[in-house]
Amino acid sequence: MWSTLIQTLSSSPGISWDALEDFRFTSVTDLQENDYLNCCKLIFIKLDQPSTLVEGHRALLEDIILKKKINLLPIICNQLISCDESHRRDELCHLLNQFIFRKKHLVQTFLQIVEKGTSSAGFSKLVDDDMIRCIINVPSYVANKMQLKTPQSFIPVNYFAKLCSIIFVVFCKIHKRIQKEKDCRVDFFCNLIGKIASSGYSDIVWKQFTSLVLNNCANDFIWRRIGHKLIISQSDRNVEGIIRHILMFASDPNQAQWILKDAPLQSAKINYLFTEKFILGNHYENKSFIINLIGYLANISTDLFIKTLDNLLSAWSNGSAVKHRSFEQQFYICCGLAISAKYLRPKDLPKQTMNKFLNCVIHATEIYLLSVLPEIRFTGLYVSKLFLSILKSEGPQFEVNIEKLPEVITLMELYGTEPHTIDTDKTMKNEDIDISMSKLSTKSITDDEEEDEEDDEDDLTPYDLSNDIPVDKTKKPIYVVDCISGLRDVENCDWNQICLKSTMEIIDKNASMIEDYAEDFAISLLNLQDTFETPDFVTLRRDALVKLLTVSPITVATYLTGQFYDNNLDIERRLLILETLAMASQKICKFSCEEDSKMNDDTQLITKVIPNDIVIAEAKWKTVVEDRIMSKTKIISKPRTKNTYVNKFIQFSGHFFFPLMKHHDSPNITFNLVGEDYYLLGRLLYTLGIILESSSQAPITRRMGKSLIEFLWAFRYHVESFVRQAIIFCLCMIFISVPRTYLLEYMQNDLIEFKKWLIDVTEKDSDKDCIERSLNALFLLKQLVDSEA
Repeated sequence: MWSTLIQTLSSSPGISWDALEDFRFTSVTDLQENDYLNCCKLIFIKLDQPSTLVEGHRALLEDIILKKKINLLPIICNQLISCDESHRRDELCHLLNQFIFRKKHLVQTFLQIVEKGTSSAGFSKLVDDDMIRCIINVPSYVANKMQLKTPQSFIPVNYFAKLCSIIFVVFCKIHKRIQKEKDCRVDFFCNLIGKIASSGYSDIVWKQFTSLVLNNCANDFIWRRIGHKLIISQSDRNVEGIIRHILMFASDPNQAQWILKDAPLQSAKINYLFTEKFILGNHYENKSFIINLIGYLANISTDLFIKTLDNLLSAWSNGSAVKHRSFEQQFYICCGLAISAKYLRPKDLPKQTMNKFLNCVIHATEIYLLSVLPEIRFTGLYVSKLFLSILKSEGPQFEVNIEKLPEVITLMELYGTEPHTIDTDKTMKNEDIDISMSKLSTKSITDDEEEDEEDDEDDLTPYDLSNDIPVDKTKKPIYVVDCISGLRDVENCDWNQICLKSTMEIIDKNASMIEDYAEDFAISLLNLQDTFETPDFVTLRRDALVKLLTVSPITVATYLTGQFYDNNLDIERRLLILETLAMASQKICKFSCEEDSKMNDDTQLITKVIPNDIVIAEAKWKTVVEDRIMSKTKIISKPRTKNTYVNKFIQFSGHFFFPLMKHHDSPNITFNLVGEDYYLLGRLLYTLGIILESSSQAPITRRMGKSLIEFLWAFRYHVESFVRQAIIFCLCMIFISVPRTYLLEYMQNDLIEFKKWLIDVTEKDSDKDCIERSLNALFLLKQLVDSEA
């Protein structure tokens, strides 16, 4: 029958309204559905014809499409998506509006699914995931095409509110069919509700659907069966939004149990939500949520309740987590424990579990006793006291003074009052808090008053507060990102200064993750200006950069050496880079268990070495002499061996050393090393010598020594004595750091040339320091040659 209409529509240029009139009241059987859908497609394609504006044609068109066939919905949506701005688009939007919202058409269409969904005949595969996806996306389809002309009924809030109301009507019909012992399909609508909730409209689902189902469960076990089916039919992705609102707004745990029954025992996902995510991954201000959750678990399964309590205690007693967890989350966990204590019966706990819980509580008590934050300290101690009194009822009890903060009072209310009697929708008034505090702490207040009466303040001598140091109320940064942000804050003086002073502590505590932020940290420190005249600013900034270099050597050294020849940097920052690299190389080199206690002395030594380079050379030469003496001395008793340590700097030395010599002769640099900026050149040479000495006798020193001696050759006749002293220092470092075999075999010509230069310095130089240092260098060279003779 409908195939005849297809032929008529296909052969006519427009819509044959007379032919449509013949089918106005014709029903569509399951066997005729495909032909009917094809007819509708042809009609939709020709909707842009002016004939649709004729009076009566729109009503006829509405009657044709309102045949209670859900598979028509995707066809209308696809046609709407494919059309541009036109009369056809407006008509399709109108027909879609009629299909969904006209009278009870969608209810009756859904009832077709309820009645026929259990049979395989006459039902398309689209009435599943694809159909649900289409229903959910209708507001998006309409908004994309209609834009500012989108009808109010397709605004998402209005659309999903209406859709949930329609689904509830369908559920009422399902309830009647079950009463009559008729088969019906429920899973399609359960999945549809779940998809709406997971799409961000769980509040609407609760108001327009779930709350109504829950209310009907009070005295009707069929509704409870339907509600439970709603929960267990959900996919893992969709179930969370529905359960969350049930726990949030149920009047008590028993009401939640009407619809949830034993769902956590049937679904691993629901089990995970109840025992982990809802208690550890989220927190809710509405106390009904945690009250209903704990009470529900305690009612349905002792094992699940103990598992949840175990998770709560483990999280609550984790000292590291306490430091980084927000107070809201911490207080939420305390609330869960206070409620759990009310349901906990020690006789239900195995002995092993009892001991585990007791150890957790004792460990947590130590943590909270050390906490400096009153809210965390007193809420934690209250929970400790609560569980110790339950788990260890015999013997002396744990006693501690707990300040009656509002949070502590809330915990007392949760533990001492039945869950359903607590009004969680209203905020406790100040008067109520005062009354609760007076009732709960009558004894302690009385004791305090007695002590106050015994004290006579007039007899006390006033304490001299003239030399008191004001307390810094600015909290230290805890995270790396906060510290970096504080260093860049040029408006908040206190915060900027405290971040600078806390930098080394932050780097130490976050050493494992500092690599990800190392370059940003270095940028902030290098470009930091003393805007607020911070005491010891230069030392604090330098030490912070040194600490950063020791923790992340490659990243920070690459950045600093790259910045040394940058045109936008001033001389002060270039000198900071050199000093930082020198100090860090020594610190990394000396880092071992044996040398760790000498770190501060080494740092002070380095700052003196830069202007007095021969100290290192003499110290190294003494070591060489002592080694030769020991090798030729007969030792009767075996001396105690010294603890050796691995020079960790060797693997990083190339990143510190070679980039500093790379661009010294570039025409693009804005400073003159050979001329007026000779001091910078001298400091550069000192730094290169110290870095080389920090890698002493390592294989890489061969290449480093060869490069450095070639670098020195260009500056050997510099007019400034400071530069010549630095060159002599570098030569000393080459003599004591590069393996002597390599020096004598592969660098023999370089040594001969610099020996001549050193002799010239001793004979012709006017600077006494240069003469003295060149004599020491010649002595080192002579000893080096004699050792191979």
